[in-house]
Amino acid sequence: MLTRLASCACLLFSASTLFAASTIERHGPAEYTGLGNDAFESKQYDRAISLYEQALADDPKYHYAIFNMAVTYQKKNNHDKAREYYQRAIDIEPDNADAHNNLGFITYRYKNYRSSIRHFTDAANITGNHPLENADYYYNLATAHEQLGEWDDARKAYINAISNDPNHYSAHYNLGSLYLGPLGNYVEAQRLLEKAHAIDNKQADPLLNLATLAEKTGRGKQPVDYLTQAVKVAPAKSAALARALWRRATYYRRLVPPKSIDMKEDLIAITRIDEYYPGVNGLLGRYYNDIADFSRAIVFLEKEVEGDYYDVNNEIDLECHYLLSQIYIEHELNANKALKHAKIYFNRFPNKSSAKQLQDRALRFNEPNSMSSTAP
Repeated sequence: MLTRLASCACLLFSASTLFAASTIERHGPAEYTGLGNDAFESKQYDRAISLYEQALADDPKYHYAIFNMAVTYQKKNNHDKAREYYQRAIDIEPDNADAHNNLGFITYRYKNYRSSIRHFTDAANITGNHPLENADYYYNLATAHEQLGEWDDARKAYINAISNDPNHYSAHYNLGSLYLGPLGNYVEAQRLLEKAHAIDNKQADPLLNLATLAEKTGRGKQPVDYLTQAVKVAPAKSAALARALWRRATYYRRLVPPKSIDMKEDLIAITRIDEYYPGVNGLLGRYYNDIADFSRAIVFLEKEVEGDYYDVNNEIDLECHYLLSQIYIEHELNANKALKHAKIYFNRFPNKSSAKQLQDRALRFNEPNSMSSTAP
């Protein structure tokens, strides 16, 4: 399993600072824009919008106010209005690279990746003399191509990003992951992931993918060495630490023979960060089932499938139903619960002989002459 940057989160939103006019006339659009900028920096977004509107009342084509209005609406998550004003900014100033980039960011958010590609490409073409900005635009372009499965176009855009900024962490990481995955060039994958780690050695994700590479090909260090290093560098109580612990726990589970106790310790550590981390309660329940601690197994297995946390397509969650039904039939006798979980498992796998056999056992267990408990 590869770890990739979350697509929307990894896009780089330009114009974190607003455009400011070079000359200011008292009570003119520039003054109102400057006052709007002050309000924006104080996070008074509604006041900023009001002041930009005053600027545009004086000059409807005052591009500083138009662009800053778009940024403000984007900060307020009003993406329809932000898109409207970015387009107005582009209509007035077609070479506004930041407007193209940010409009690409919004269309990406709405999964209109083809439009995103057009805007990111325009932004990159406009800023040829600004390599660091250009690197970010090419990086965004690459992520949009990836969403469409256009792997070679994504590869070329990542290479352009790195060419413009040789220390662009995210471009190295994503391109290395692309080589590890769809492009299947493990030599390049190792080089780029190691470079990403060298650029920012506090990030766990390159180490996790290097572990995947090592397990898949035998290249580099032992997988557990990368995984343990990832656990060490991830911030305490962070999602990154939970992810690294999960990867190491599932690696321990795949070993032959599995390192079950080490796996359990990592799973328990995850629950201290996120008690409903996907799969963690299911694997803990499976562990306790395997050592015949059925009371504790039930606690974790039931927790994995309860409420909003249950994923009908998750293999671990589905196995929980199978194990729970078995436990309620054979150990912690409860006919009603046995049948409930057996039915869920059978409904998901109606053609699976083990599912049919389990449901038949649960049905027999619910017959009046059964010695089972029928507590709810």
